[in-house]
Amino acid sequence: MKAPKYIEKDLNVAKYRERIFKGHQDKLKKIMEVKKPILYPEQEELLNRININKFRAHEFNIGERDAEIKRKNQILLDKLVEISHGKWRSVEPAPRRKKKKKLEDAPRSLNYVARKKESQRIEQENIAFAKRLIEKKGQISKRSMDQDFHNHSRYKK
Repeated sequence: MKAPKYIEKDLNVAKYRERIFKGHQDKLKKIMEVKKPILYPEQEELLNRININKFRAHEFNIGERDAEIKRKNQILLDKLVEISHGKWRSVEPAPRRKKKKKLEDAPRSLNYVARKKESQRIEQENIAFAKRLIEKKGQISKRSMDQDFHNHSRYKK
């Protein structure tokens, strides 16, 4: 008998819950003891073919999902590379006029240094993200998916 997680103050309620739980366990045992129906050899062969086709479809879907993930990762990586090269500007820069250079060492604006640091930080984050994207393997494991499929098919019977 399992120890209760909490102590019931009303003994009638505790007995009632225990009786209901025991009835529930008995019903579960009856369900587990139900025998499989007797099948003719043709029916068994048909069921085996259906199960094999389901398994093949499942494997195909996993492969398609992996291919889709790889495609999307490649698109993300391409966009990151384009961004780092500066190809993703929404507005084309205006043609520059030739100006007289007064002070070559002075920055063009007061927040030039801050903008430069921010752009370097963003570029470093993009590079780190691209490295993580390339180095990580997929989260979908074929072994765990197979195990789940077999468990599901066992419960189905």
